[in-house]
Amino acid sequence: MSATLFSALSRVLDTADVLEDSSVDQAQQRAALEATRAEWQLARRRALVLIQRQASYEYFVGVMIGTPFAIALFGCLGLLAATVWSSSISASNFLAATVCGTLGAVVSVTQRMATGRLSVDYTASVGVKRILGAWRPFLGGILAGVLQFAIIGGLLTVQGREPTPASPATFAFYALVGFAGGFSERLATDLLERAGQLIAPVRADGGDTTADGEARPAGITGRRKR
Repeated sequence: MSATLFSALSRVLDTADVLEDSSVDQAQQRAALEATRAEWQLARRRALVLIQRQASYEYFVGVMIGTPFAIALFGCLGLLAATVWSSSISASNFLAATVCGTLGAVVSVTQRMATGRLSVDYTASVGVKRILGAWRPFLGGILAGVLQFAIIGGLLTVQGREPTPASPATFAFYALVGFAGGFSERLATDLLERAGQLIAPVRADGGDTTADGEARPAGITGRRKR
């Protein structure tokens, strides 16, 4: 990066000399200005890439800090489910979904960093970027848990054969669902929006309404797919 900045500054100084030289015609001056602009834009792009890379690293540090705390939190919730809500919630399936959702969020951040698709607001302070990064594993686990409840409640159906509660494949099934929900926020939010449409109140004329009275198109009901 230092070589790029040195080259850009040298180009600026050379262009200044060209503009000060009265023996140089206007065509050469314009060419020098265009070359300076191109050199400066290249230096600016490279500087922004390095700044974004540093911001992504600070965000990733926050992700690594938040991951063990997120796993500990969901582990405590799983223990609570096993002792207090054992008749309503399968603690092992809940842990499979939430812990794998947490790990899915970490893998998602790592994969986007590797491909250069992770965009972070580099103008934020280091502390803010780390706090936002630390929240990402919690978000992945929460989305995974909500997806699990939506499937158990029958609001979402999955293509293919779903394992029965007594099947050994249930743990792997919810682990995969949780990982997918934590890995892709868009997938999880799209599925939750679909579940929200199914539980919307039904109007007498066949259309649905939201909580604020806004009408939805008819044909979406709260019935489960069979």
